[in-house]
Amino acid sequence: MRIYRFRVVLDTRDDVFCDVDINTEASFEEFYNAITNAFKFKGGVMSSFYMSNENWDKGEEITLLDMSEGAPSMSNSILKDFMTDPRQRLVLVYDFMRMWCFLIELLGEDSAEKGETYPNVPMFYGNPPKEESKDIADTDFSFGEGGDSRMEEEYGLDEGFGDDEDGEGGLDDEIGGMFDEFGYEEN
Repeated sequence: MRIYRFRVVLDTRDDVFCDVDINTEASFEEFYNAITNAFKFKGGVMSSFYMSNENWDKGEEITLLDMSEGAPSMSNSILKDFMTDPRQRLVLVYDFMRMWCFLIELLGEDSAEKGETYPNVPMFYGNPPKEESKDIADTDFSFGEGGDSRMEEEYGLDEGFGDDEDGEGGLDDEIGGMFDEFGYEEN
């Protein structure tokens, strides 16, 4: 069995992130459940994954519920069918009323460890906020095409964020190399 390792960063002032190891054949719904469990969120609220690029622009939407409007649903979408880049990025918007945003980057693909169950969370850093701690009235709904202006202001991110000399880069460039510490091979 092959697994992906993803770095999942919660868009919050405090550093809160984890790694999720998951079967490449898993559905996006299984990935969603692994993320919500890791961050101690209850799950089951209106949420969507968005395929993303190096600028964190939202692309194709993968919805939690089958919306029958052409968008694929999480239960019917397999991770490996959407991982087109060795450092594929995704955005998970969790709870459309509170707008929790998770920035997700594929770290690599590897063979599953014998005796290990998946999905699992081999590393978690920080203290996740309580799901209810983000008041609906405080939600900034500016997250949309072209990125999140609030993130640019709060975190000093700009258009070239994460780019290396080749114009490519990852969250590791912005957050001090933490994406490379596991030594996963890029495919």
